[in-house]
Amino acid sequence: MKFLVRDTQRSRHRKIRGFLTAESATISVLLACVDFEWTVRRGIYALGTSPIRALRAEFISGLKGYALLWNREVSVSPKRPLEEVVGNWGLLQQAMQLRNAIVHGAEGAVGVRYASPRVETLLAASVAVADYSRGIGVDLYRVLRRARRPRTEE
Repeated sequence: MKFLVRDTQRSRHRKIRGFLTAESATISVLLACVDFEWTVRRGIYALGTSPIRALRAEFISGLKGYALLWNREVSVSPKRPLEEVVGNWGLLQQAMQLRNAIVHGAEGAVGVRYASPRVETLLAASVAVADYSRGIGVDLYRVLRRARRPRTEE
């Protein structure tokens, strides 16, 4: 499964939910995490004040890292911290902890009943970030182009 900019969020989420079966619920969790992380990174790139190249060089993965960069970089009006944009931050943390447990081998597989609410939390967080961005005029599902800011001499 590829994640492409030309995909719609709806079609991407439909594909991810398609993996919520007894055989592949674990894959659905991982794909939902990838989708959320992709969306948040694009939000930071598109709405941030630093050049995209500089942001890529200093990216810190994980919820704390994403929140730190978002809260520092995203200064559009209305400025809202990532935790507020996402809403269910505590549930999102639990979903990401499941991702970590799977990736690091502490959890081998999960069932649909356990995975489903976590997948939905992750997808809802992606929607919240995309909606926030769209609400201020930036579509994260388009090619990101941001005007270069002139360098200031120090």
